Amino acid sequence: MGFCGKCGKQSGPEDRFCTGCGTAIKEAKISVMEKTGQVIKEEFLQSTAPPDAELTTSSHIAGRKEGSWLEYTLENILKFAGYQTMREFSVLINEETRDKFFVDILATDPYAEIFVECKDYQGSKLPEKIIFEFIGQLDHYRKTTDKRVVGILAMSAKDDSQSKGYREKLATEDAFLWDGSFIEHLQNKMSEVQTKDEFHSYITNNLNIDETDEIAQGDMTFFARCGFYTVQKQEYIGKKFDVLNIIDDIKKHLTDNRIKLAYHEIESIKANNGTLIRYLVHADFKFPVTQDDIDRLAKRKKKGLFGKLKRKEPVNDAFDVYVSDLTEMLKGIYGINYVEKSKNDFEKIFFEGRRLA
Repeated sequence: MGFCGKCGKQSGPEDRFCTGCGTAIKEAKISVMEKTGQVIKEEFLQSTAPPDAELTTSSHIAGRKEGSWLEYTLENILKFAGYQTMREFSVLINEETRDKFFVDILATDPYAEIFVECKDYQGSKLPEKIIFEFIGQLDHYRKTTDKRVVGILAMSAKDDSQSKGYREKLATEDAFLWDGSFIEHLQNKMSEVQTKDEFHSYITNNLNIDETDEIAQGDMTFFARCGFYTVQKQEYIGKKFDVLNIIDDIKKHLTDNRIKLAYHEIESIKANNGTLIRYLVHADFKFPVTQDDIDRLAKRKKKGLFGKLKRKEPVNDAFDVYVSDLTEMLKGIYGINYVEKSKNDFEKIFFEGRRLA
C-alpha cells in the first residue's frame, strides 16, 4: 500500500495505476548493489572531512581550510581508491649535501605510483615557475623507482581555462592538473559509486593507468589513433553523463586482451556561455601481433578485383582488418555519437594515424 506521487491518493497493493489521476505507480526496489552503495556513501561521509572543516563560498574547493586541507582532501580521495599513501615523503637530491625535497602525497599500488603536489593558491592560474619545479621533481623521483610514476599537480582554485597550456605541457610529462572543480567532482563521485573498485577504476581511467596484465610480445605492434565525439549531454540517458564511464566501457569491450587502450585525451566542447555540450576523445590503441595473427587477419580482408591484382602486403591487409574491428567495437559503445554514413564530423568515428613498430 502506498500513495500516488502526483495527486497523493492512497493506493492498494494490487493497483498498478492511481485510481484518482491514472498515474502509473512504481514499486520501490532496493538491490544488493544499492545497499552496498549506501555503505560506501556512509563511509565516505564519515571520512571525507575533519570535524572542524570550514566551508567556503569562494572560488576554491568547498570545505577548504588553511594549511594542509588540500593535502588531506587528495590523500582521502586516493585512499578511498585503494592506494597506500604517505604524506611529506622525503626525496634525497644529493648524497653529499643531503639536500632533499618533500612530496606532498605519494600514493602507491602494485602497478604504479602517484606523485602529488598540492598548491593552495587564490589565483586560478599557477605561476609558471611552479609547473617547471614540479616537472623537475617528478623527473628526479622517477630515477629512484622502477615503477611507472604518474604526476598530479593539484590546486584548490577552480580553473577558468587559463591553464590549458599548462595542462598540455603536463600531459607530455605523464602528469595531470587537478583543479578545485575536478576535486569536488571526485568527492561527489565517491558518494555515488556502488563499490570502491568502481572508484578505483575511475581514478585509473583519468590517469591513463592500465592495471591489466603486461602486453604480450609479438613480431611487431600495430598502433592506431582514433577520434570520436560523445553524444550531447542532454541526449545521455541512464548513467550520469561522464566521459570516463565511456573510457571504462571501451576497455571492457576489448575482447582480445592483448589490444590495449594505451592513452586517451579528452577535450570539452562548450557553448559560448561555457556550458558543456559534449566531449571530443582521442584514443590510442596498440596490439602486438605475431605472424600467425597477421596471416589470420589478412585472410579476413575482403578484396575486389583491383585489390587482388594489386596484391597488397599481408601486413597492410591485417592492419586494415584490425582498424575495422576497432571501428565496429566503438560503434557499440553507449555514449559515442555515431550515425552510419553520416557526413557530419560529430557523428563519425575517424582514424587520425597509424604506424607499425
